[in-house]
Amino acid sequence: MKQRESAQKSLQFYCQNQLHLKSKIALLILDELKHSYWAEILLLIYEYAQLLSQGLLLYSSFFAQRKEKSFVETVVVYFFKLVNPSSLLEFEGSSTVAWTIIIMMLICTGLKYFLAIYVVCVAQWNLKGHQVLLSIWRWVLKVQGRFLYYFVTSFCTFTILNIQKEGSEGVQKNKVLIIIMQSALMGIEFIFSFFMETKFCNWLQGKIFL
Repeated sequence: MKQRESAQKSLQFYCQNQLHLKSKIALLILDELKHSYWAEILLLIYEYAQLLSQGLLLYSSFFAQRKEKSFVETVVVYFFKLVNPSSLLEFEGSSTVAWTIIIMMLICTGLKYFLAIYVVCVAQWNLKGHQVLLSIWRWVLKVQGRFLYYFVTSFCTFTILNIQKEGSEGVQKNKVLIIIMQSALMGIEFIFSFFMETKFCNWLQGKIFL
């Protein structure tokens, strides 16, 4: 009996130390993973609402010059602006609120990348990660390629397209740098989302909705 327990511990130790990094990260993801059917449904609805908002907001911009708009049209457009909140930003004059929101978005995106590095380190060195951080990472993995990527890139795109309207002298002096940084962030988000979707998302439950 003791021999068997010793063999099991040896096998467990071998498996823990011989697993590839991808498998170690997958085990962290699957550990205590709770799947909610309704959360998946709501996520899918929001995901497709974001896609639908692109066409409807583009349509509304074509008719922005009209003086009279129906109540239904106004409500629908505002609803899809809430779904795609970057369209609510205004860059007329010195837009302090818009830049505050963009900076907060950049900080949150940076924290997301640091969290990814943290998870890689925990998996690589077989550490016991903090459960709250690992739970946040599971949600990031679940939503990154489905709406977080769109959310971040929509803010970047809107900033690039509307930076000419910004009245701040400092912004206009660094306009080229801001455009380069926003474009680079969109590229990083694409690579990050593509990598996570192709390498890890098949480990998650609920793939029947994808």
